[in-house]
Amino acid sequence: MTTRRRKPRAPNRQSTVQCRKLLRTISEYLDNDLPRPMCAEIRKHLGACPKCELVVRSLKRTINLCKKADVARLTASDKTRIRKEILTAVSRL
Repeated sequence: MTTRRRKPRAPNRQSTVQCRKLLRTISEYLDNDLPRPMCAEIRKHLGACPKCELVVRSLKRTINLCKKADVARLTASDKTRIRKEILTAVSRL
C-alpha cells in the first residue's frame, strides 16, 4: 500500500486578508489596546491559522525577553517611529 503526500493548500484570498489585518493590529492586540470584539475576531483567526499563531507566540516571547533585558527604554518617539516602520513593512506583504 502506498501513501500519497498531500500537497500544501494554497492560501485562499480571505485567509491572506485576515493574516494581513492581524499583522497590522498585532501590537495593539498584544498591548490589549483593541476593543473586545476585535480581540475575539483575532483569537478566532489565530485558532484557525497556525502561521499567525506562531508569529504571535514568537512575538510574545520576544517581548518578554526584551522586558527582562537590561537595556535602555525606548522613548515615545522611538516607539512611534518603530511602529510606523513595522506597519510599512507589513503593507508590503
